[in-house]
Amino acid sequence: MAKNKPKKKPAAKVAPTGGKQPYVAVDPDEAAKVERLSWRFSILDYSGSNWGWETMAPAKVKDVHSKLCHHEGMTLAQFFVKKGTNKIPLASVCKEAQKRAEALNLDDVDDLVEIRLAATERVWGTMTGPVFNLLWWDPNHTVYPVSKKHT
Repeated sequence: MAKNKPKKKPAAKVAPTGGKQPYVAVDPDEAAKVERLSWRFSILDYSGSNWGWETMAPAKVKDVHSKLCHHEGMTLAQFFVKKGTNKIPLASVCKEAQKRAEALNLDDVDDLVEIRLAATERVWGTMTGPVFNLLWWDPNHTVYPVSKKHT
């Protein structure tokens, strides 16, 4: 037989605040437009290709660092409007770059992003949200060579 248990009474009465609030999903594309650009080095190709960072002279490192720091204050919207910043399909870059990307297990990447630093100098990478994943240093514009117009 079950014993009759005394009913418990709350110590204080608390009224719930507000009401239920629905979860509002944030569109990642919209959020990325206002987030600031940052850098990631995990896929950086230090050596093993024509575009390895080990080939860069120490004085050039300082110059490239300064130019990349200038980009950090930009939102993605500002970054991609800037002349010299382009998304390039991986299938459009030179065959050697495609093979190197495959060797680095970047087969799932659709687009590479190029940042023009000077007339022929480029930094290549991929984008993950507002994060630029540095990949290659291309001092001679050979990853995606283009012919000049009207020549």
